[in-house]
This record gives sequence, C-alpha cells and structure tokens, in this order.
Amino acid sequence: MGRLLLVVVLLTACGPVVPRAATVTPSPTAASPQSSPSPPSRSPFLAIVGGPKNTSVSLVASDGTVVATAPVDLAPFRMHAMMSWTSASRTRVYYLNGGSEVRFLAPDGTTGTATRIALGASEQAGFAVSPDNASIAVAVFS
Repeated sequence: MGRLLLVVVLLTACGPVVPRAATVTPSPTAASPQSSPSPPSRSPFLAIVGGPKNTSVSLVASDGTVVATAPVDLAPFRMHAMMSWTSASRTRVYYLNGGSEVRFLAPDGTTGTATRIALGASEQAGFAVSPDNASIAVAVFS
C-alpha cells in the first residue's frame, strides 16, 4: 500500500505540466500619479571667511560675485583654533563675533544677532544652525 502511494505521488510529480492561461482582471480604479520626491533645496551661495587675519565673512554667488560681506571680531581666546566658527543655513551664514555672539549675514547684506552665548574667560563656543534657521545647537569647551 505504501509503495503504491509512493508510485502515484512520483507519477503525479513527474507527469507533463499543462500551463494555464493567466487571467487578469482590470481594476476599476484609475492609478493615481505618484509625485517623485524633490531633492533637498540648496543655497546658491557659498560662505567665505577672509580679510586680513579672517576679519570678515562673505557670501559668494554661484557665478563668483560677492553679494554680501560683514566684519568679524575674532574671539580673544581660541584654544581650539581649528574649530569652525561659522555655520550656514539655506538662507544665511551664521558666525561667532567676539567668540560669544552668534550673528547672521543674509544675501541682501542684512546682519543681526541670533543669540549670545555666556562664556567664561577660558571657554570657547562651537555651534551649528539648522537648515531652516529654526534651531541652534551650542557646545561650550573649557
């Protein structure tokens, strides 16, 4: 009985395969167009730190023209000289003025104070601004 069952299974498994026609039922709803994700927006400007002894910050357009410049007072104490003191968003460049005042420069030349960081005599601040200008992260090193 076991052998007969085995033979039936083998014959069924090894028999010729008859393909079936695939049936497709059309969907009554129309496919909605999918929007492709847009690339992140980028600023058409580049921030340049320059001037004698890095005493200015400038915004340079993609064609190489300087569109805005602001003077910078360097920090009196810079223990970590290689630490960046600038940060760029989509619309502005931010920079440390005097080591504790975070200022901004816009492409139209507008400048202003974003915030002030309380520092001791032997402390140095680092910061980063979000691309949408909504928040500033600050770190204080001593």
